[in-house]
Amino acid sequence: MPEIFFELFFKGIDEDCQSGIKNYFLMVSDLPEKCNKKEYADLVKLNTELIFNHYSEVVIYNSLLKDLGKRDLSKFLYRLGQGSLYSYSMKLVSFLNN
Repeated sequence: MPEIFFELFFKGIDEDCQSGIKNYFLMVSDLPEKCNKKEYADLVKLNTELIFNHYSEVVIYNSLLKDLGKRDLSKFLYRLGQGSLYSYSMKLVSFLNN
């Protein structure tokens, strides 16, 4: 398992945009215009699908909780759930409430 699990969601995204996209998902800032590209959205979607196919939901949740803490994890899941990744987000939200 990677040292920082959260990083897996953004694998393959140019370093110039990676931090801006991460900040967007953590609700720190708006998505930078130069990073608002379909290819990046597709990469996050593909990475999310691969993560959920490879790891159990409890491993994903616990790893993200360790990386982000409960507050930032809540923000990440909220943002993740706003688009086509809603079902993946909801799988992890159930753990937040327990």
